Amino acid sequence: MAKILVVDDDAGVVVLLKTLLELEGYQVVTTRTLQGIAPLVESEQPDLALIDFYLGEEKGLDALAAIRRSLAAARTPVLLTSALDHRYEAEKAGADGFVLKPFTAQDLLTAIRQALARRSERRADEVT
Repeated sequence: MAKILVVDDDAGVVVLLKTLLELEGYQVVTTRTLQGIAPLVESEQPDLALIDFYLGEEKGLDALAAIRRSLAAARTPVLLTSALDHRYEAEKAGADGFVLKPFTAQDLLTAIRQALARRSERRADEVT
């Protein structure tokens, strides 16, 4: 099953997301800071990164930019989440999707499945 990196500064949210995703069969890697996000993505090679838009003083857009600058991690799909509708900023910055909080488990899982499916389609196109 796919590996998902969860990045959120709220420890409770991290635990909830980790539990939900593991129950769905995903492997989950978590962090609560943006420090070293690109090397973490490079070393863990997640199939998708789920990143909160606001991480204390930092922004998920910074993590997205770091991932996109990394040659080894640039193609990792990134979904951003927030309680404020930052869909436009997320898409403009190159996110693969945006999930507005509060979201249902089904909404989140649907967004994850869609992003992973698009990733698989892109890989299949690259092979042919």
